[in-house]
Amino acid sequence: MPSERKQKQHDLLSNKVRLYPNQEQERVLRNHAGARRWVYNHFLALQMQMWQEYKTWEAKPANRRARTPPRKKYTYNETTLILTKLRNSIECGWLSETSAQMQQQALKDLDNAFSRFFAGTGKHPKFKKKGEREGFRSPQHAEIDTSASKLHLVKLGWIR
Repeated sequence: MPSERKQKQHDLLSNKVRLYPNQEQERVLRNHAGARRWVYNHFLALQMQMWQEYKTWEAKPANRRARTPPRKKYTYNETTLILTKLRNSIECGWLSETSAQMQQQALKDLDNAFSRFFAGTGKHPKFKKKGEREGFRSPQHAEIDTSASKLHLVKLGWIR
């Protein structure tokens, strides 16, 4: 028999909520959205550089005969390894102040965007801009207390 917690996870697939955070929580939420945007844009730049190298190689017929082609993009697993190194570095240590899962969700979004682009079903991904549809998703470890109208997120605590 599944536990009550597992049953609740299966019943609730997603939920969109309106939050009323205090000033400190609002600051932390903005940091999370900013970290997500930075991760997305940083890895988009890396992916675009790799894609440009592939296009340059493909444009020269002599290259196609002489050597193996460069890859079109990084895999999701490669980007998560790079992200982990960035989070542990001194220069980007500020990323560890926000949830890693929310940043990994940005990498999944970017990977899906490039997969659609290469399959011909989507346009080339674009850089995210501050103030335009800012947000993030918490794929795990979120609790909803419907009786008190509160939401609990990792590194944020309870938010009304």
